[in-house]
Amino acid sequence: MNINYLHNIRQGYGYAFFAYFGITSLWVIYLQTKGLTLVEIGLCESIFHIASVLFELPTGVLADRFSYRIVLIGGRLAAIISAILMILGQHFWLFAVGFIFQALSYNLQSGTIDALLYDSLSLSRRTQAYPAVISHTNMIYELADNCGVLIAGFLVHWHFVWTYGIAIVVAILAIGMVLFMKEPSLPRSTEKPLSIIKIIQLAYHTLKTKPLLRRLMLYHALFATFCTTYYFYFQTVMTANHFPGWLIDQIGFAGTFGSVGIGVLLVSLLVKGYSFWQDKKSVN
Repeated sequence: MNINYLHNIRQGYGYAFFAYFGITSLWVIYLQTKGLTLVEIGLCESIFHIASVLFELPTGVLADRFSYRIVLIGGRLAAIISAILMILGQHFWLFAVGFIFQALSYNLQSGTIDALLYDSLSLSRRTQAYPAVISHTNMIYELADNCGVLIAGFLVHWHFVWTYGIAIVVAILAIGMVLFMKEPSLPRSTEKPLSIIKIIQLAYHTLKTKPLLRRLMLYHALFATFCTTYYFYFQTVMTANHFPGWLIDQIGFAGTFGSVGIGVLLVSLLVKGYSFWQDKKSVN
């Protein structure tokens, strides 16, 4: 029986919208309303990133051991647990555990949905459409994030805890999208999967022998750290100056769409510059 795996693409778009719905993007303001200091909020952020680093390899291996659908559902269940802990939290350590589950949910879905969509296209002999599919998926990420921030901004000075209630609802809807997907049944490799230790060794060797890649990754990490710190702690500046919820929304929208516009322009210029350099090199 022929299975229409292209159906997964539409469901994948729906999953992307619900999984990346940015309803909890104003979490710094939320934690302040719960009585946490800026130091404790910074520690929560650090715990999230440390947990994310520790979960990255194990969660990647899970996709090879189990189905994509199970891993995606596990990620959304972890997001639900995180939201519940954020609702019930009254002290630092409970919030810290919530951030650990949030990191787990992030790592379980990171790359998994993209791999599922690629395998679905591969089985349908449509791999040439993958760049367009990923482009649409990224647009949905941005749309979902902004829609979530828009709603969260209106709840800042009202029932802010509802943002995490909504997060639970959209996580359940994301699980619904996964349940309607068909697991891509690609032939499994007969080779023994690499162990986590072997993967770490290969990654170390790659970074050691490719200095350009190492410098690019270091630059990206430092730049992303600066941007993340500014974005989240600027929320504190807005609340300290008594910005209304609608103004926080407008600032968030302006920043997001401005960055997207600049990003699209830079990508276009980089692609043109790289093509020109390649053409010139081939002529010489």
